[in-house]
Amino acid sequence: MLRPVTYFVLFIIILFLIFCIHARSVLQFAWLSDIHIWDTYTGEDDLKAAVKDINSIGNINFVFVTGDITDLNIGDNLLKAKNALDELTVPYYIIPGNHDTKWTDSANSNFFDLCRARQVLYSSEQKMD
Repeated sequence: MLRPVTYFVLFIIILFLIFCIHARSVLQFAWLSDIHIWDTYTGEDDLKAAVKDINSIGNINFVFVTGDITDLNIGDNLLKAKNALDELTVPYYIIPGNHDTKWTDSANSNFFDLCRARQVLYSSEQKMD
């Protein structure tokens, strides 16, 4: 069952899309999900290829990245994902998944410490010095 905050985020996305339709503007976005970066998977290479493809399209307004970004949020898996996503030429927004926040003792704090944003939806437009 989805948590109430997930319903809220989806509701905001739907309202935004409806607004764009009524404003007769074209909205194009990419959606990445279940990347599962881990040392024994191809997730990091796949993500880098997806970022390259998205950047080459040229008319994408933003990218949604929904969990699971890592398979296990240990080591530098999350940092690898962030470094690859930072190569996007458009803003990106992350909604972490259960692998990112629940599957290890430090996962939740690792995700939010790296993003420096204590919120469910992380925006690449936030400064992360």
